[in-house]
Amino acid sequence: MTMSKYLASAALVLAFTSDAFAQYGGAPVYTTQQVPYTPAPTVERESKVSLFMGADLGYNMTWQSYDEDSDYGDGEGRIVQSSEFDGSGFFGEFSLGILIKDVVGARGFLSIGSQSGESSYKGDEIDSVCKGVNTDVTDIRFGIKGTFFPLNGSDSPLYNSYIEVSAGVGLHYYDDNYASLVDHEFSGPLFLKFEMGKLFPIGKTWNVGVGVAWSMDIEGQWESSDTQDVSKSDIANTLWFGVKFARKKNKF
Repeated sequence: MTMSKYLASAALVLAFTSDAFAQYGGAPVYTTQQVPYTPAPTVERESKVSLFMGADLGYNMTWQSYDEDSDYGDGEGRIVQSSEFDGSGFFGEFSLGILIKDVVGARGFLSIGSQSGESSYKGDEIDSVCKGVNTDVTDIRFGIKGTFFPLNGSDSPLYNSYIEVSAGVGLHYYDDNYASLVDHEFSGPLFLKFEMGKLFPIGKTWNVGVGVAWSMDIEGQWESSDTQDVSKSDIANTLWFGVKFARKKNKF
């Protein structure tokens, strides 16, 4: 075989092989492919401590008795005087604090109210018993309150029902013509208040509800000296009926 025939045969074989190789896809091509980075999804943990804010509006009724006994030991005698007040009115309250695990809460509060009613006075410095005296009372209270939701976390229909205890100081100003005669124009007794009610969700964080409460105001004063012994006692019982608005927000 001559050289020219050999080269022609080699070229023919090479061409045939190239066509067949190309027909079946050719040689595999390996490339480096960039896979986009996808961060792992973050799971937001719900806080166990919530902001607990409330506003109350309502109506209350009060029955109050005040007694003063001054015994003068220098022979000047003894003065006994007393008063009673029955009245009713409206109040508003704002509170702010925290709620833990949607079960136990603690808040500070400020309450302002106004009452109107009738007083009766009697005593040694008053000519006769005075009854039916129109009396207006301004009522300011502040203190702390603890709230307990015993059924939260359950499927009970009473979910969001609460029990609440409040304690603090009440500042009361009495406006009538006879209050000054029995040293009772202004008082600042301690009080204790018990409340029960239920909240209903109206949004993700807001609730509206109703509550009923009873409170007792107690003020006492005892003074003793060589010339006189003075004792004063002031007790008031109040029924409260209110509409409550509360916000429980998990993130501050």
